[in-house]
Amino acid sequence: MTTTLENFDRKGWISRFGQALEDTAATARPHGVPFRLYGQIDRDLYRSEQHRRYRDMAELARTDPYAAKLFDESHLWLDALPDGVQDLLLEHPVIEHVWSRGSREGFRLVRLLGSGHADVRSLIANLAKLSVKVGGKRAATMLHRFLVAGEGVRLHAHEIMMLHGLKLDEPVPLGRGAYLASYDAVRKRFGLEEDPELWLRRSDEGLDSHPGRLARTSSRAVLVRHVRWGPAVAPCDCSSSSKWPHRRRYRFPNDHRVESLVDVFEERRALLQLLGIAVRSRLVSHTVINAVPPWMTHLDPNLRTESGGGHRGLFDVWPEDQAPSKEDLDAFTAAAQGWLAFCAGKEDRSMELAIRRTSSSYGIAGGRFGVEDRLIDAGIALEAMYGPFGGVEITRKVSSRAAWLLGASCAERRAISKDMKSFYRTRSKVVHGTVSKDREKRNRELASALESGRELARRTLFRLLARGPVHHESEWDALMQESPTGASDK
Repeated sequence: MTTTLENFDRKGWISRFGQALEDTAATARPHGVPFRLYGQIDRDLYRSEQHRRYRDMAELARTDPYAAKLFDESHLWLDALPDGVQDLLLEHPVIEHVWSRGSREGFRLVRLLGSGHADVRSLIANLAKLSVKVGGKRAATMLHRFLVAGEGVRLHAHEIMMLHGLKLDEPVPLGRGAYLASYDAVRKRFGLEEDPELWLRRSDEGLDSHPGRLARTSSRAVLVRHVRWGPAVAPCDCSSSSKWPHRRRYRFPNDHRVESLVDVFEERRALLQLLGIAVRSRLVSHTVINAVPPWMTHLDPNLRTESGGGHRGLFDVWPEDQAPSKEDLDAFTAAAQGWLAFCAGKEDRSMELAIRRTSSSYGIAGGRFGVEDRLIDAGIALEAMYGPFGGVEITRKVSSRAAWLLGASCAERRAISKDMKSFYRTRSKVVHGTVSKDREKRNRELASALESGRELARRTLFRLLARGPVHHESEWDALMQESPTGASDK
């Protein structure tokens, strides 16, 4: 008879698995603990005394903050999985359901948020350590709770992306559980540090090591997304992609699947870039914080509220504070919805390139990147969106396609085509080194072309995200045969 959650002997499994965790903890080696034993001593006596002290520290950790910190930072080392522990795991219906569809060499307990993944050995080591502090049954109960939490629901978590250069006085709802707010407005709600980016103050790693940045501080805002996630248990196919588990298929209870965790991180990056394009400033983001339910931090140290990765080493000028208008935020909301509808998870490389290069074109000219670099970025973004070209007449095709996509009348289409051709003339001069030698004239021409090119790229990007990207010449031909909404040929 197949075991399901309905006929699963939960209490019996928790009792047996909890005892196995306590037995594992009694034979594992504590690491990262502050006590040592010196002199010649019998090995078994050494292990026994070390475990006694470790249990004493775990008991003290219940009430003493310093002992709790030491215990949290320690870990148990398993030379190998004890006999029978893996078989007990397999008895759980959620794990058995997943494992039976993949390799039986092992499995990975995966988090969409947090750091990496946990294989069987690290999972058992974490649970064994937890059993020292709260007992085996409690640790086994927490694992069961994690595994069944996805049965019909997703665990609630939040992704908090730090943004420098965005000034907000009031929270701004963006829909689908996402919102923008100042860092101070959300800090207490999620139990965050007063300063989550202390590394920025270090002279060897922070702003002092990047001379292109002009300011030491700026307004801090956050983009908060409500994420429904995990638990995911992935069969471990050790013969392929073992070094990059994010590209694997993960199976959830009720056969809910996530094909690739890469989509989660690409979506994050795209949202940041779209926001910068909307407010016409390349915002700087350094830290992404993942906030999960507090009880889960005890199950696995990687799940505690912490930085899950950031965007360090951006050699760009530190942005000035931007106070976005309602129109800017409305544009961002519409663009983000278009990205999620048409592009997210579909590996649309041309639109990804367009978003990335349009974002770069709005950076402040300075540091490693000058006006010429931003101008070329705008050109690459335009060609990514208005292609393909069949290898000929790129300027003419970009100009005519932009006129029909963006223009609402003959006069407006003529103006757009003229601006695009002017931009391409200056871009060609930059690429071939024929811009005027006169500094004042050169700066004026480049600044004008950059402003025109990146605004055309911005308008094009937001228009395509509203209607859907165009990827084939036949689609462009069909579009240009139609009269734009509200257009007049007279």
